[in-house]
Amino acid sequence: MQSTSVLEVANPVLTEKELAQRLRASLSLLRKWRRDKKGPPYLRLGDKLIRYSAADVQAWLAGQSRSPTAKAPLSTVQK
Repeated sequence: MQSTSVLEVANPVLTEKELAQRLRASLSLLRKWRRDKKGPPYLRLGDKLIRYSAADVQAWLAGQSRSPTAKAPLSTVQK
């Protein structure tokens, strides 16, 4: 029987490429978000490895939800 880490099962991590595919976004966009501190939280392992916690990505996505805003009728807009 193979031993599996609780961390792996409970909270898998995604590579940049895996996350980009799931979001249907480019790698360069993910990198821009990291640079601008706008995207999902990430893990830096060593000097170069970037990983994303699936739970952190889900929480970040939930926070991105926006409601449509109602526009004022044209007759009430002042000129």
